[in-house]
Amino acid sequence: MHKQYIAPRDADLAAADVLIVASTADVEPASPEWQAYFDLLRRLHSEGKLRHKVAAIVDNGPSARAFSTELERLGLSIASSPTEGDALARAMALGRAAVTAAQAMKT
Repeated sequence: MHKQYIAPRDADLAAADVLIVASTADVEPASPEWQAYFDLLRRLHSEGKLRHKVAAIVDNGPSARAFSTELERLGLSIASSPTEGDALARAMALGRAAVTAAQAMKT
């Protein structure tokens, strides 16, 4: 099955309460693969459109901290990453933490 990647648009990010970021361990936020995405986030941040949004970073090892730092600079609240359980349990807990944080921001 052929799958096509479609880059997020302004409207996609403006409508989202939670941004989930996942990357391979050897790729940093400054890498060419992420350049357009972070350029878009920087522009939306300067326009005030990232207020009250949460980011969840799927822990991929060494670069997770770099993604967290960059997203915090853009004003996103970072959902805490769970440290216990297998990969599936951690992913589910991260998703729940992100949703809970986003709901708390709305109230």
